[in-house]
Amino acid sequence: MRKTFPLVLVTLLPMSVWAASEKDIDTMTTVATMYGRAIGCGIAPDSMGQEIGKWFDRHFPKGTEQATYMPIFMAGVKKNAQAQHEGTSPDSCGVVASFFKSQEYKQTIAQ
Repeated sequence: MRKTFPLVLVTLLPMSVWAASEKDIDTMTTVATMYGRAIGCGIAPDSMGQEIGKWFDRHFPKGTEQATYMPIFMAGVKKNAQAQHEGTSPDSCGVVASFFKSQEYKQTIAQ
């Protein structure tokens, strides 16, 4: 019995270590919304894509759940960009621009 326990522990450990937290998923959703709206307004900061990539690599390291969550994130960005472009977003481009000028988005992805 002792010989099988370490094997079971090693098998289960990666799943629990790599599981995305609720906070990570909430932040991912918020960032997809912010970035999509900025793209829809044509005002996405050049550096934001790089900063989001770094955030993703920190919270969803390659070889873990990144392959699952990246397509979900991109679908959220696309949906929000289309909504902003079509005028169906709850925020005007003026509100979105003010948000990005205030640099608040950096606080969200700095975590």
